[in-house]
Amino acid sequence: MNIITDEKEITPMLIEEILHQTKSLERVEVKEIKKRGSTTLTSNIYFLDIKYSNNSPKSAPKQLFLKVSKKESLFSLGGRKEVYFYNSIADKMGNIPVVTCYDAKFDEKIGRSHILLKDISNTHFHAQYPIPPINMNCEKKIEALARLHAFWHEDARLGEFMSEIQVNKNFNYEKDLREQKDLVHKFLEFISDRISESRQDIVRNSVEFALKYRLDCFKEGKNLTLIHNDTHDGNTFYPKDVKNGKIYFIDWGGVSIFKGVYDLAYFMGVHWYPNRRKRLEKVLLRKYHKFMVELGVKNYSWEECFNDYRSCIIYHLIGTIVWQWSTQKVPAIIWWYHLERTLSAFEDLNCNELLKLK
Repeated sequence: MNIITDEKEITPMLIEEILHQTKSLERVEVKEIKKRGSTTLTSNIYFLDIKYSNNSPKSAPKQLFLKVSKKESLFSLGGRKEVYFYNSIADKMGNIPVVTCYDAKFDEKIGRSHILLKDISNTHFHAQYPIPPINMNCEKKIEALARLHAFWHEDARLGEFMSEIQVNKNFNYEKDLREQKDLVHKFLEFISDRISESRQDIVRNSVEFALKYRLDCFKEGKNLTLIHNDTHDGNTFYPKDVKNGKIYFIDWGGVSIFKGVYDLAYFMGVHWYPNRRKRLEKVLLRKYHKFMVELGVKNYSWEECFNDYRSCIIYHLIGTIVWQWSTQKVPAIIWWYHLERTLSAFEDLNCNELLKLK
């Protein structure tokens, strides 16, 4: 079966063929498909309403979610990683909820992918960007991330995944440092006086720390886990049944191996404005650490967790925001606000203290 690249290819026959790959759906007969399309930075999205023959199994999904990657080569790695996640990791996630995947394929030659999932929008929703979730859902998300990170914490299988999902596995610190300093120099030339000189110094002085922190994390191999790596609320489905429902994360194109608090730093430090972050950030980070300990993570103190969180704030300045600017494909309406919020987090958390210790 070929990769889906165009809406015209989404036919009843094709969807039927895909569903037949699932044992319980081998007798499915698709009679009609109604499509609703939208687009994101990386993909074309289709919501499919499926009409079946009367003889089809009652368990057949009535609604499906199809993600078809765009042509841009910048994002082809994400498509490959997400396909690997659904084909090789998702079934090893234990009790961590993962949206049912019916098909995930990546074509190396053209660098494109498609992923067909169960559409859970009848039972779940995601917050309307950029409005953050209510406090209760923030707590549920922190617990869900703790369960993900604790499940994979220092798991032996991470080494197997590393070769498939990790970028820049072979570090050349001196070369990487020169390249990143040059990139940050160009970034700050572009930014000019749009931010203060003290904030320009923060970005400039963060480069060496960010690269060394990442290098040391992998050299030590301590407290590494599987991370989602793109935990904004557009990739989080919250249950409509708040009491009994479970949170689902979608868009696993960034799946990676690193410190778990990297996901929290992106969720809170990069996306929240100061007032909300100051009210909730440390409270939720404390809850996260408590969950991790209760879930069996040992030898990871609160102080280590907090300093890893602060270190990831610094890392996001370089590895996320400067990178987003450098692609020339991530719009300024995204990376500019990320920059302002992350710099505020840096200042409020006294991350400069860590730079002085390097």
